[in-house]
Amino acid sequence: MTGPLRRLSAHLLIAFLSIPSLVVAQCTITSTTGYTVVAEIYPIAIVPSTNNCPWGYNYNVRLAYNITFSGAGAPASMYTLQGRVVCGDQSHFFNLPNSGGSGEVTSQENQWRGVSDCNTADVISLNCFTVRIEIEGLGISSRTVDCAFSPLPVELVDFTGEQVDGEVALRWTTASERNSAHFALERSRDGLQFEHLFNVPAAGFSSTPNFYHVRDPQPLEGIGYYRLREVDTDGSYEHGPLIAVDVMNGATRSVVHPNPNTGRTVRLASAYLGGTMQLFDAAGRLRFTEQVANEEMVLPELPPGVYIGSMLREGAHVAHFRYVQQ
Repeated sequence: MTGPLRRLSAHLLIAFLSIPSLVVAQCTITSTTGYTVVAEIYPIAIVPSTNNCPWGYNYNVRLAYNITFSGAGAPASMYTLQGRVVCGDQSHFFNLPNSGGSGEVTSQENQWRGVSDCNTADVISLNCFTVRIEIEGLGISSRTVDCAFSPLPVELVDFTGEQVDGEVALRWTTASERNSAHFALERSRDGLQFEHLFNVPAAGFSSTPNFYHVRDPQPLEGIGYYRLREVDTDGSYEHGPLIAVDVMNGATRSVVHPNPNTGRTVRLASAYLGGTMQLFDAAGRLRFTEQVANEEMVLPELPPGVYIGSMLREGAHVAHFRYVQQ
């Protein structure tokens, strides 16, 4: 279970949006020329053909994706990039943009399900736990890569940090836990090398929310990165998402400000320059994605409401935040 932080950070995003407990499949393919393709696929929802299904219904699967090409000689696109998501004994074909990037797709199989659960079915209840990526490109021969996955032992709702009285207050919430022993809180100057701060006992088994609150009494000056490591009772663990807390001259800057915002312009901490900012609406739809070229960014005209934001660097989540458009 020593998987990368992407698995839990993706789960964080989905749980924060109050969508049924989702999981993420990740495939990594290395070309013979040295570059790497990383494909992260998030089954989001079942798309039924009807809301009234006394005898059953046809359905597709909506998925989010984040696909990156990295390394020397990485091409602009693949020759072929598509896949299948397996829900129980049914396979659903979906197409992906050959140029990669982030977005959403819907499968095209329109499979029949002879059960009258069109109003309650989700990717968990239909066992959509396998993704197969079909890929071909420069230095990558035509192949199918299996990316199997399963639900995570801890459903993390949020993880935040802010300066309070010269310390950094860290809070996180879980919606459910299974076999959790403790959380290890870790800190880093660069987001790469981490030191252990302390352990916090976990709930063990719980189907109700649990709230955790600790403080770092001697935070790093400037930008410090924090992450959680959830340790199970058998000693296995999962790394959670990173958050960045900017402590400078007695002040803490949020990821974006103003927040709430009545306009379209936001400012970002310099730590996020060169990364990518994403905004998802309450339905889990990607509404905005753009590389952070400077500390000021103009957003599109978004309907008023609450959005969930992510900051990514080299395909990995480094911060999550709640953004309110007024």
